[in-house]
Amino acid sequence: MLQSNFEILANRGLGRRDVSRVVRIIEGRPGIMKLDGIRTSYLSSGEVKITALIRYNPYYLSKRLLHDMQSDIKSRDFTVDEAKRVETLICKQVELTLTHTTEVKEDMERDIRLAFPHVKYIDLEYVLSKDKRDVKEN
Repeated sequence: MLQSNFEILANRGLGRRDVSRVVRIIEGRPGIMKLDGIRTSYLSSGEVKITALIRYNPYYLSKRLLHDMQSDIKSRDFTVDEAKRVETLICKQVELTLTHTTEVKEDMERDIRLAFPHVKYIDLEYVLSKDKRDVKEN
């Protein structure tokens, strides 16, 4: 109990080596540019919270979305009202973007939980870079 109270007062989470493992789990994903920040904190006996600010690679995500939409694009009859087609494609792109980023986040959370079963809470936040100099191809 004394150790638990000390950990809470010191706000200690994972050690450096374990934080490095979490960073590798996250940054090892295609579509992730980098981690802008990570923080771990001790909640209670054996429970740790991870908070991370994740920068996605929009170039990679766009390529993945275009690949997933190829059959839809090829099957479109471009004699149909253009505005309706554009609206349909945009709606599909938004849906796929949300689906893919959610899948990536859930995969990272699962992998972190597998590596660190004592981690109780994981808070991974999305960051989309608007600066083209930040964007790199994976």
